[in-house]
Amino acid sequence: KVLQKIYYLTKEREVLSEAIDAHKKAALNFTKGELPAHAAESYWNIAQLQGQKGEYQVASQNYESASQAYNQATKKTPQLKEFYTNYSSYMQAWNQIEQAKYSHSIEEYSKAKEHYKKSAEIHESTEQWSYLVPNYFAWASVEEAENLSRKENTQQAKQTFQNALDQFGKAEESFKQKLEEI
Repeated sequence: KVLQKIYYLTKEREVLSEAIDAHKKAALNFTKGELPAHAAESYWNIAQLQGQKGEYQVASQNYESASQAYNQATKKTPQLKEFYTNYSSYMQAWNQIEQAKYSHSIEEYSKAKEHYKKSAEIHESTEQWSYLVPNYFAWASVEEAENLSRKENTQQAKQTFQNALDQFGKAEESFKQKLEEI
């Protein structure tokens, strides 16, 4: 965590790599020690840092590892099953988001759209993160509009971008409502 904070202050990429390595060692030790919830947190940190580096596929894999570790934690600590199940789902949603980012980066917009839609569907299945659903449907619309634009279907692309803008407005309202609940 200290290395992460140093990176946020300095933006030195080598510090980011050191932080990833430290979290990898922690994940391995937590796994060996049969502490899956702690391993999941380490994988989650790794995924976030790799996402910052633009390593979307590797980040996606680490979100998947975090999800699996949270699933293992439900067996080890059944009294926290609902809590860990929700976090497992949240990690699956982020797995899809990182895949969407990767697909976008290689201009496979229809694949990115599908990943964002899947993320929205996963978020919708959770009570805790269902307020994020409009945001990821909006991103799916952006990807659809990008796809239409690349195919030079400008009128439909314009309408789809406008639809995405409207969906981002709904997402903003959803965020505000969630903040009021907190």
